Amino acid sequence: GGPAAKYSRKAYEEAFVAQVDSPEASVLDDDCLHPCSPLIDCMAGMVLAKQTALSQDLCDDDAAKERRQSAVLRLRKLASLTRSTPLDAGATTAAEEPRTYARELLGVLKPELQKLTSEDELEDVLRTLSNNRFGSADMQLDLMFAGSMFEHSCEANCFVANSWTAPVADRPREYRALRDVEMGETLSIDYLALPRSYLGAAGRAEVLAGWGFACSCPRCTTQPEVTRAFMCPACSLPELCPVRPAPDTETELVCRGCGKAAEASYASRCLGAEAALRRCAEASTEEEAHEAQADASSYEGLLSRFHYAAFDLAWQNWSAGPDSETESCVERLEDYLAATEVLIDCITRLCGNALHPQLLPVYHSRALLQHGDLNGQRYYLDLERAVLRRFYPEESERQDAEIMHMVTRRGPLGATDADDGAATAQGASGQEASAPLPALSPADIPAPGEGLATVGVTDNWG
Repeated sequence: GGPAAKYSRKAYEEAFVAQVDSPEASVLDDDCLHPCSPLIDCMAGMVLAKQTALSQDLCDDDAAKERRQSAVLRLRKLASLTRSTPLDAGATTAAEEPRTYARELLGVLKPELQKLTSEDELEDVLRTLSNNRFGSADMQLDLMFAGSMFEHSCEANCFVANSWTAPVADRPREYRALRDVEMGETLSIDYLALPRSYLGAAGRAEVLAGWGFACSCPRCTTQPEVTRAFMCPACSLPELCPVRPAPDTETELVCRGCGKAAEASYASRCLGAEAALRRCAEASTEEEAHEAQADASSYEGLLSRFHYAAFDLAWQNWSAGPDSETESCVERLEDYLAATEVLIDCITRLCGNALHPQLLPVYHSRALLQHGDLNGQRYYLDLERAVLRRFYPEESERQDAEIMHMVTRRGPLGATDADDGAATAQGASGQEASAPLPALSPADIPAPGEGLATVGVTDNWG
């Protein structure tokens, strides 16, 4: 489902669908009762699939039979997915009260569709969605069958591929390995996207509670919380972190650089700085926000650049992009470049490797902005290419083939000569494999064809 209301327009009554053109349609909550809500649109798609599966008059030709079989398969896949358990009776929001939400939804369906379903069935689908929904940056809500078979881990061994090239809506999703996977090892993906996957253990647990489970991976249970990093008073390194996930009252801070533990009074101030930032985020009035900001300013200098609060700010600046339209574009560009440096440092530190697929769009944007600095541009292009060779070897070969076509004055690579170009590029990349990229260890750069293999799973609900 998505904000374009593709299915909502077909499934709901005219008066309800008329809200599509209302001014507030562009500022909606994802799960509100509105035809442009991704959740409402997805629910409409499910009901329409049932209508197709039950329609006997669709069996007149092969195409109609295929549509009916496809709808039946989608419903069977839906029925096989896990469901969240009923929530507390005291819950108040629509997302927390599937029964009330289902009743309201049933009331706005077209009469002929109301006869095909019930409150109980709609509630069941809502609970299935709460456990298995996938989102994206363009407010798209997807229900993936193969994707829902992956377990969650904050230290996943797989990732959703190709989301960096184009929106994932209306095309199969592909899952690839982040590292070598042992025989019999459970496949996992991180249900949380950046910047939420960079939160501390408590923050991630709060978000994951929406799926109805608590993560028990090492990052959530035993490892130091490296995304809650403070300045060490002993060595001045930005590596003072909780030794393991624990409630604030039990948190012990130890520097990963010098190994010294912070005194209780200093640790208390660090935790106070985090609490002040939370109050800033949770302030509901201007007065509360002003008081919280004044409190937070008294803790200045305690949080390191690796703290999740610094990462979140850098992520917002990077996502906004450089401003080239205003008089302050130079200052804005400097902020943008600084934000990309923070993202690169934080993700590399967290993942233990500069060649991580989540850094691909960051390297690409930095390369584009290295105007007049050929060495700087080459550095980021080499990083981008190294990530491609490891995780997307076929894309790396395609780009190499296109480059060879251009430098040999044959123009852009065409479909008819793609195979010949790929063979040429493979030979060229083989010649380069012995030369390490600037500032990278040769061990970090996979040889041609050595990229981590695709897990072999593509996902398309239909």
